Amino acid sequence: MSDEIDLKEMERRAYRAMQRDGVTEVLVGLVLLVTGGTWRTGAAAGILAMFMVLYMRKILEYIKERVTYPRVGYAKLPEENSAETGKGILLFMVAVLIVLGIGVALFYGGLTYHLIYQWLPTFFGLMMLGAFTYMRDKTGDPIYLAYIAYSVLTGVAFSLINFGDPNARFTLYMVLLGVSFIAAGGVRLALFVRRYPVMTEEGAE
Repeated sequence: MSDEIDLKEMERRAYRAMQRDGVTEVLVGLVLLVTGGTWRTGAAAGILAMFMVLYMRKILEYIKERVTYPRVGYAKLPEENSAETGKGILLFMVAVLIVLGIGVALFYGGLTYHLIYQWLPTFFGLMMLGAFTYMRDKTGDPIYLAYIAYSVLTGVAFSLINFGDPNARFTLYMVLLGVSFIAAGGVRLALFVRRYPVMTEEGAE
């Protein structure tokens, strides 16, 4: 049992070391910013956002090979079952959608398109809760708790604020979230680069 616990903790530390550079937050922020700024333009926004999501992993790996690994090294971590992970994400989204929909319908006495648009920020905030809970479990980094609180609380706040344009709340929420994560990731990246200089061959040995 102790060996299993040690291996799990070692894997978590390795994962945390490779995530402390803030690059993931910057890329997530860019996706949120682009999605929020363009989603009202129609299909083009969806295509652009999907393109960024599909190639995000390759972009992330490209940056880490040039910024992260030369500073903290590279650890080959066990690969997860992508099908199981995708299934878990889908089930979580459906569960949140059902629970939130039922809650809104019970509170307002029904569910309309206006209410759906109104509570989109809360729904997305809860999606971020799921994503950051996963990252918190993988890394043990408490910063993801702050990300969870920020995403959910701002999502609820934007759902409750009265906007003249019903679509504006989701756009503004996504833009705010995107800018916030770009800023947070940028700060983490600057601190990371300053704290961990590029390893020389002697240092790597």
